[in-house]
Amino acid sequence: QVLGGGVVKCSNVISLVCAADLGQAEWCLLLAGWDGSMLPIAVVPLAPSGHPDTSWLPADGEVIRPCLDAPVDAEDAKQGITALHVEPRFGRLWILYAKGKLDAWDLLNSQSLGSWEPHWSLGAGDFRPVAICDANEGG
Repeated sequence: QVLGGGVVKCSNVISLVCAADLGQAEWCLLLAGWDGSMLPIAVVPLAPSGHPDTSWLPADGEVIRPCLDAPVDAEDAKQGITALHVEPRFGRLWILYAKGKLDAWDLLNSQSLGSWEPHWSLGAGDFRPVAICDANEGG
């Protein structure tokens, strides 16, 4: 239903339970997906390749297996999840609920970074956020 992901150094996600069998991969996909009831997290090693068109693909036959579920606010989730964003540099997961609430999780350290309910200006009309973009230059 909703998917978010980012390319990360495999060594940065080794603390996650599902990262135990990454082989010799240098780069991995860190994925989060909302299926309507759970928010599973998966780590997928990317196959090394000398060809630029295939260097960011999983190996043939690689199976994506979720290894943990990120916590979601059950009441907010009943209304739906609009967007997920995985910020690969720090392993943050951003959850945008249908009602506009934001949750942030540090996946690498298994801790909540907080929850926010932004109030949009009166001039925004019928504005509803549909995506998340994280600019982390400032930390």
